[in-house]
Amino acid sequence: MSFLPLPALVLHADWSMHPQRRWMTCAHRQKDGSYQVLAPIRVPQIPGFLSEIQSQVGDNHCALIGLDFSIGLPYDYARLIKVNNFYDFLLQLDQDPWVDFFNPCETPNQISLYRPFYPMRPGGTRQAYLLDALGLENIDSLRRTCEYATRFRKAASPIFWTMGAQQNGKATIAGWRDLLIPGLKAPNIRLKIWPFDGSLFSLFQPGQIITAEAYPAEYYSSLEIKFSPPTPARKTGKRSQADRAANADAFFRTADNLGARLDSELITLLRNGFGSFPTAEDAFDSTVGLFGLIAILRGKLSAKVPLSSEIMAVEGWILGQAV
Repeated sequence: MSFLPLPALVLHADWSMHPQRRWMTCAHRQKDGSYQVLAPIRVPQIPGFLSEIQSQVGDNHCALIGLDFSIGLPYDYARLIKVNNFYDFLLQLDQDPWVDFFNPCETPNQISLYRPFYPMRPGGTRQAYLLDALGLENIDSLRRTCEYATRFRKAASPIFWTMGAQQNGKATIAGWRDLLIPGLKAPNIRLKIWPFDGSLFSLFQPGQIITAEAYPAEYYSSLEIKFSPPTPARKTGKRSQADRAANADAFFRTADNLGARLDSELITLLRNGFGSFPTAEDAFDSTVGLFGLIAILRGKLSAKVPLSSEIMAVEGWILGQAV
């Protein structure tokens, strides 16, 4: 199999269950091999999102899309439901007994292997209810290997738990139900999902759209993104405009190292910390994610999956995650 040059279009979408909080940052490969990085914009309406990307790449180019929601199942859960391939699992979720899969449970007695997302809303909820109903002993059984704690971050929130600031269960529901499944079934969309469809660079074939799970927080360290220590007196981290703006020089250095040219509007946003509007942190993260994807394409971050083929086929992996 021959490989194409790097993708003509690279984008990272900072995802959410709320459409107004979905932002994406795009880069277009230039004739000299550099990438022109544009200012972040809101993700378009989902029904036409993949179709528009497909029309941009045509028959001769390909696109890489990073998405920050879970793409895969915890292996222990998959064994209980007798699933050995995540791809096949996605394509049967509109059939019995899965018709309620995407409806978060309101009460513990609604939780089952076929309806595992819980809870619908806060109030009297416990992760123990989820574990008991699914017949699992500890919360790590509901985490994929890539979601365990690493030296760079604490453990991720379990995929089926839908409460708390760190949860991404409801974003995952929206991502699978509204984006991935329709994209896989649409006859005019040539969608591939890394790593289930093969190694990353082998997927860069004419006319393909390649999606991959990609979390901006995984790239902070390698991109030299740093935040001031937490303090009760003011916001810090990505939620702080001042902290976001303080990382402008890190973005500029990274752009030089990766052969990326920054649009003038993006330069202004970086220096201004992406402004003070409520979703500025989402625009910031979509830009971090985009830089992370380019770093992977340039060989600065790994696209390898440190799992057996059996586990990988179920769990997937986070693109560029340090082991």
